[in-house]
Amino acid sequence: MSVINTADKATGNKSVLLFYVGDYANAAAVSDVERVLRAVALVKIPDMPPYLEGLLNLRGEAVPVINLHYRLSVPEPSLDPEDFFIILRHSTGKIAVRSTRTPVLKEPEGDYSAELMNYGACPELLKGVIKVDGMPVPVYNPEKLFQPDDSAWGSLNSFWNNLLAQG
Repeated sequence: MSVINTADKATGNKSVLLFYVGDYANAAAVSDVERVLRAVALVKIPDMPPYLEGLLNLRGEAVPVINLHYRLSVPEPSLDPEDFFIILRHSTGKIAVRSTRTPVLKEPEGDYSAELMNYGACPELLKGVIKVDGMPVPVYNPEKLFQPDDSAWGSLNSFWNNLLAQG
C-alpha cells in the first residue's frame, strides 16, 4: 500500500520529494517517484555489494534498495518500521532508497537543474540542487544511483562537503 501517492499530490513537473539519509535531506523529482512505502524487511543476498541494502519484495518483483548511507559515508541505523522506502522509476525497472524520516513533497522555487552549476555538483549523479530552509539539497538522478562505480560517489562526498560549507 502506498503511503504517499505522488500522482495525486504532484503540483507540477518540478516538484520534489524530500527524503532523509540520517540527518541529511535529499530529493528525487516527483516525476521519478512511483510510490512511497513503509519499510519492511529486506532480502539479503550472500556477497551482495555494500552499495545495496537488500532487495525489496514488491508484489513479487525484486526491487534493489540502494544503500545511500554507505554511498554518502553516513552512519547506517538499523532498518526501522518507522522508515520509508521511496520507489523510483529506472530504465531497467525500479530501484528504491530508504528515508529515515517521513518524506515531504516540496515545490522548489526556480529551476533546480540551474542550481547544479552554482554548486559545481556532480552531473553524473544529480539532476540538480534545491534549497530547503536555506540549505542546499541534492536532487538525485535515479538512472545513476544504481551504478557500481564508486568514483562518482567519491566526487559526491566532496560535493556534499562543498554544499555544507556554502550552506
